[in-house]
Amino acid sequence: MTATHSFFRSRWIDAPAHVSEPAGGLPRGFRAAGVAGGIKPSGNRDLGLMVADAPQTTSAARFTRSGTQAAPVLLCRERCVLTGIRAVVVNSGNANAATGRPGYDNAAKMQGAAAMACGVGSAGAVAVASTGVIGVPLPIDAIMRGIAAAAHALRQDGDGDFAHAICTTDAFAKHACLDVELGGGVVRLTAQAKGAGMISPGFATLLCFVQTDAAMSPDTADLLLSVTVKRSFERVSVDGQLSTSDTVILQSSGESGVQVEPESEDELLFGEALDALLR
Repeated sequence: MTATHSFFRSRWIDAPAHVSEPAGGLPRGFRAAGVAGGIKPSGNRDLGLMVADAPQTTSAARFTRSGTQAAPVLLCRERCVLTGIRAVVVNSGNANAATGRPGYDNAAKMQGAAAMACGVGSAGAVAVASTGVIGVPLPIDAIMRGIAAAAHALRQDGDGDFAHAICTTDAFAKHACLDVELGGGVVRLTAQAKGAGMISPGFATLLCFVQTDAAMSPDTADLLLSVTVKRSFERVSVDGQLSTSDTVILQSSGESGVQVEPESEDELLFGEALDALLR
């Protein structure tokens, strides 16, 4: 499989030989959307929804270590089943940080509304993230409208709209689509990220969401994400400040039927692809 270099432009990172870049589209079992819910005065997209339809989806997550964590981070750590996240709801334009108990309650409302709109069952299967201005109450009515609109707009090629919806001061939307050749077959690996400014080693001002149709246990997903985050996002530094909202989530639908077994060659190959992608 010959790798192209449209995404791997960095002189520090080479595309692994077993990775190629298809035209686009999420891995099997995923749908996404990005809509304008009315949070940003500009009228640009500001609400993103990512859904894994497969009940067997496994996941792993990492969050900021800041002492002043935003409401969505606190909610995810306290109420999410982090090994089985089925959906992610994200808004831009407002970080829901430094908003006290009302902010936490609004994050819980986002979680519950997204769980119902996506049909994933328990609210604990939905992760919540917010990015934007700090210390301003979340416009929850606009959020609710955005969730409803996004649920109706979900599609397999909606990752680009999702990536645009999570931008704040970013110069451009950041998303990638890779095919990874493993011993058991080809799996797809996609990711969308936002991040600009206020970055220190220990995460950035960033949100990053990663999807694959490879099948893996929660322990394998957690191990791979832990190692690759340490080699990527936790090495970025600009001005020494920790963000309130940093979040990285990996979801694995298993819909390819290709199993990534612990301590196998496929685990190493998938890890190399994920490492290059996050870096």
